Amino acid sequence: MHFIFDLIRKILTAKHGSDEAVLWGDGHHRGERMRRYTGARTKLLEVGKLRRLLPAAQFTSLEDGFRQTITWMEHGAGNVQS
Repeated sequence: MHFIFDLIRKILTAKHGSDEAVLWGDGHHRGERMRRYTGARTKLLEVGKLRRLLPAAQFTSLEDGFRQTITWMEHGAGNVQS
């Protein structure tokens, strides 16, 4: 998740004229340290149990979640030192 946070911060910094947004790579991960694959090839979030336990819960779409995160960060709340 930190990747998304850092990407948004980099773009907002460039938007406000403090720096240029430079994004590296072509979208394909080729980590030098990854010698062999471990873990799941795909991940699927199954929310059935959550819906049963919290039937009134409201979910946020990915697009709305990004929009809310960007707004939050633009108003200074995202200036967290990592």
